[in-house]
Formats: sequence, structure tokens, C-alpha cells
Amino acid sequence: MRILDLRYSVHFKLIERSDSTIRHSSLFIRHSMKFHKSNSNL
Repeated sequence: MRILDLRYSVHFKLIERSDSTIRHSSLFIRHSMKFHKSNSNL
């Protein structure tokens, strides 16, 4: 039971980390897209 709890917590942390990474990367992509659009308008 203890090992299962540990495994679950590690799995949850990994999911949380990957979720934040995806969020950051999507934000970065959106920002760069905006930057490219403003450059093309010039």
C-alpha cells in the first residue's frame, strides 16, 4: 500500500510538471506568433 501511494504521488508530480511545461510552451508559441505577425505588418 505504501509503495502504491509513493508511485501515485510521483506519477501525479510528473503529470503536474508536464502540464505546466505544456502551458509554458504554448504561451511561448503564442507570444512568438504575435511577434511574427507584428513584424510582417511593418
